[in-house]
Amino acid sequence: MLTRPEIESKQLLTICVEPGKDSKLKIKNGNIVYEKDGEVVKQCSLSRILVLMIIGDISLTTNLIRGLNDNGVCICLLKNNLAPYAYFGFETQANFVLRSRQYQLSNEQNLNIAKQIIADKIYNQAALLRRIGADDSLLQIYFGDVNSVFNAKILLGVEGSASKAFFGDYYGAYGWVRRSPRTKEDILNFLLDIGYTTLFNFVDAVCRHFGLDTYKGVYHTQFFARRSLVCDLMEPFRCLIDNRTRSALNLKIFSPDIFKQGSYGIFTEWQNTSKITQTYAKEIMENRQAIFLYIQGFYKLMMEQHNAAPSFRLKR
Repeated sequence: MLTRPEIESKQLLTICVEPGKDSKLKIKNGNIVYEKDGEVVKQCSLSRILVLMIIGDISLTTNLIRGLNDNGVCICLLKNNLAPYAYFGFETQANFVLRSRQYQLSNEQNLNIAKQIIADKIYNQAALLRRIGADDSLLQIYFGDVNSVFNAKILLGVEGSASKAFFGDYYGAYGWVRRSPRTKEDILNFLLDIGYTTLFNFVDAVCRHFGLDTYKGVYHTQFFARRSLVCDLMEPFRCLIDNRTRSALNLKIFSPDIFKQGSYGIFTEWQNTSKITQTYAKEIMENRQAIFLYIQGFYKLMMEQHNAAPSFRLKR
């Protein structure tokens, strides 16, 4: 199980494979080594990696896979269009007491935890609006509504209304239309998909180290093959991705000319994809302690049953 000092040394490593090159990942002297056409491009100590994200096609050695598992590294494989297609790697599976307590939560307990999650999310959205001098009064109303809801369906409606208001105000200057996950219908949706996917993978990896059943959520409806708990626990931290996206657009880090419109939506060249994923990975690494403590808090809540639900709120 991860400890607080250990998480500080861990990294989220992203590799964007250049199409048409003979790319390989292998292990050598305790390091993960990335080779392109026989030349070493990047290497990093296995002991420092928590999450490995690979975009594109690459060869992996069996020794590397064993080394990744021995060092507690979780792996996410994505297609060139950034659609995830496989997650595997380290997972603590022996904590049956923890998982049994996850399964035994009552509907009321699930709802109370979910309300804390969504209250934090809306609070953080309002904080981001205040930072840019925008009116957050509507979000304050939705924030107040959270405590009065009596089922998850109503809570979902409050969250959806708050997010719609937030996105419209926060990204209004950038031609915001709507949030449309996975369609990549415009630049903002393309960027948010990458950012949220990167955040998802980090939260998933920390949950795995605690031995949580990531399919058993408290807010998102259980759905076949969906890691509902990861979807839950990343909600308060979406603000990190939202903030970094707007900052990057302001600073011209993601300039409009690097994006192209294809038959399946917005896309960009592999070099730009690498730059984008690394930008989001840096944001997550800067906040890894907060994410770790939040998930640790959820773990303690499950194990001890008398703790308050964890909370993450941006400073004003």
